[in-house]
Amino acid sequence: MNTEQLTELLISLVVIVVVVTLLLLRRHIGRLLINILKSPVTYIKYRWKLGSMVKRFRFRSHGIQFGKAKCGRVLCSPEKKEEHTLCIGGSGSGKTAGLITTTVQNYRGSVFCLDISNDITVNVQSDQKAVVCLTGDYTSSDSGYTFDVLAAVDKAPTMSEKCELLMQLAFCLIPEISSDDNAIYYETSARTVLQAALLAFYFSPDRLDIVPIFRHILSSSFDFVISDIKASGNNRAISLVAGFEDVNEKMNAATKQEVDKAISIFCVNEIVGNAIGRSSLSVSPSDLEDKSIYIVLPEHKINLYAPALSLITSSVLSYLTARPIHRKSKRILVVLDEFPQLRLDISNALMTVRKRRVRILAVIQSLPILFDLFGRYKAQGMIDNFLFLVVMKCTDPDTQEWLSKKAGSYWYEERQRRNIEPSEFGVLDKRLVLFHPRGYMTLKKNYYFKGFFKSLSRLYSKVTGK
Repeated sequence: MNTEQLTELLISLVVIVVVVTLLLLRRHIGRLLINILKSPVTYIKYRWKLGSMVKRFRFRSHGIQFGKAKCGRVLCSPEKKEEHTLCIGGSGSGKTAGLITTTVQNYRGSVFCLDISNDITVNVQSDQKAVVCLTGDYTSSDSGYTFDVLAAVDKAPTMSEKCELLMQLAFCLIPEISSDDNAIYYETSARTVLQAALLAFYFSPDRLDIVPIFRHILSSSFDFVISDIKASGNNRAISLVAGFEDVNEKMNAATKQEVDKAISIFCVNEIVGNAIGRSSLSVSPSDLEDKSIYIVLPEHKINLYAPALSLITSSVLSYLTARPIHRKSKRILVVLDEFPQLRLDISNALMTVRKRRVRILAVIQSLPILFDLFGRYKAQGMIDNFLFLVVMKCTDPDTQEWLSKKAGSYWYEERQRRNIEPSEFGVLDKRLVLFHPRGYMTLKKNYYFKGFFKSLSRLYSKVTGK
């Protein structure tokens, strides 16, 4: 075979490869050409509607990614913005794959994430990642970390600040959410005993960690715990339990039951007990300045592990509300999946962390869960602090009606009609509804594993290591 024949053969092979590639990618190329032609008009349209929320999608979009607009671009709220986002979506609605994972994968700052069923952590490739595993699986290199809830107490400069942080831990474990008078009394009494025990045993010569303190309380009777507190010589702790001397034994026993109910999971469950406390591989809220922290747990155990999750999350939010800020401080994203099950009031954090370069992405299944747990007025105040509301799918009738009214109505043939009928929120499928300060819009769900550009992005990450 001479040189000319070899050249013709190579040219033929190149032409065949190009033709086959174009045939395989004809759908993407056609869509790309259409988007290029439509792009200026649609971009101006969405830019007017949403202001700086629109971001052009090339290989990556950094920020909270809501979904794809008709022009094919991903609408996102940039990282530098401070607005919080609430997502409403039932099981299987795509809130993890279409919102959380897509956002976390491309977030350049640090992330604190409650990852139910480990669907998010395994899809995030990062060298600066610490995983606190509540599943008992420590096979990956970034797993095996423990969460040190007393790190902030250890680092506090003054005695009064240490005492405040210890007393705040008791509020995390026994929150103020009951409305019944008897329940309020026993919860308040249990919280007081727990505060006194934390003060007495933390400042003891042994400097006990949080789980050993809980084990000592659980294994002792009420009278024995009170006597140990008095024997510690800690005047703050002694003053807290002084009022229990004249209370009858039956009421004290009920108070002890409330304390045991709040701390038993740390003592009885070996996985939770090993994941909380000081160790050579422990992380604390202040580590968010350098790395992301993921708390992984099984979905079917979220109610069982709720006290541990509430303690971890509350310690993180407490740090972030008083976080020191300087010019090079990182942006931090807090992802709270199914946060109502933590029984944690985040109202104060929603109002204060915005000034600390922190934003919150919270996920719920329906509004009645919030209303039943926190009351209608407090829950509504919490919802009002979220600037963006993403509806992936909702089958609860009350929530559908509320969302339909929020979307507004119009007059047609002397009749008032809804912009979005309540039942439409239950059949969104591949679509989502985004409520923003200027109204609402319907977008296409942006799954992290779908799309030609997503494949290029994953290939780019593997090649460059970024």
